[in-house]
Amino acid sequence: MERHLVPAVAILFIAAPLAPAQDSESYAERSEFDPETGEWISIAPPIPGTEDGDLELARSTLARGEYKTARKMFKQWFKDFPESNRWQEALFYSADTEYSAENAKPRDGDLMKAYRWYEELIEGWAGTELANRAMRRELLIAEMFLF
Repeated sequence: MERHLVPAVAILFIAAPLAPAQDSESYAERSEFDPETGEWISIAPPIPGTEDGDLELARSTLARGEYKTARKMFKQWFKDFPESNRWQEALFYSADTEYSAENAKPRDGDLMKAYRWYEELIEGWAGTELANRAMRRELLIAEMFLF
């Protein structure tokens, strides 16, 4: 039997399926694993209208499978925070919105848009964890086009 190690930092999303994204009381509980104590530590809900808060709310919406809403939220985030240090992260999850929507319901996502965003991530932030994940997504998209 193969054993899997828990990564040093893990994030757990427990999403209420019908909860609105902007309601802080119904925001998906987020916890971060502390390997030193072996416990999960609660993370405060994001603050809407802030760079980090809006990005976290968009990610939470994506995690719940609300792709159309997440798409709009990421688009607004890019307009509101064009100089953000979290641009690569937003780019990856925005591309994931298109990729995931297509996997959930064919013709709901835009695979070419997702591919171009993954490619931008790979070219602009080569060698990062998100660029490596983007490269794997590109291979999956290529496979989807073959079938």
